[in-house]
Amino acid sequence: MRMLLLGAALWLVAAAASADTIIWTGASNDQWNTFDLNWLDSGSAASFDNGDDVIFDGPAAADSIVTISEPAGVVANQVVITADGVVIDGTDPLTVNASLFVGDGLTSFISAPISGDLFLLGDGTIFLLGEVTGAVNTSSFGGDIFFQFPPPPPPAAIPPPAGLPLLLGGLGALGLLRRRQSRL
Repeated sequence: MRMLLLGAALWLVAAAASADTIIWTGASNDQWNTFDLNWLDSGSAASFDNGDDVIFDGPAAADSIVTISEPAGVVANQVVITADGVVIDGTDPLTVNASLFVGDGLTSFISAPISGDLFLLGDGTIFLLGEVTGAVNTSSFGGDIFFQFPPPPPPAAIPPPAGLPLLLGGLGALGLLRRRQSRL
């Protein structure tokens, strides 16, 4: 088990060395895509590139709703959430290659679909409200994960015109049965 953890830690360090780390500002709008300048990279306005490490921190991220608006979805290496109330929304998928970290005592929501496996770290609370196509793995830090999927649609009701012949047929059969019993 220790070798597995050591291997995972080395992989995370190697992956982090090759990715840019950018911080959410939402300066342009609330869209997470590859062209809007909603991020800071070394103090300069930047756009997101698939494979970047992303951080949601500070007043710009707290209680913000971030909408993924990239048709093929976004692929982040790591997602670190250290601001309370971050909502990641949208119909385009989020893929996290390494891990999703939610800080201690913080609550975040992801309603965008998650493509692939997700590894959650941290002591915070995360609500996964959308579809998750892969496995969800967690660390032993004690964070809470809640899955809330929309309930399945109710079964389709038989419309009254289609149900009327069934009702009449059943009543007719009962009438014939009663008539036959009264003759005997």
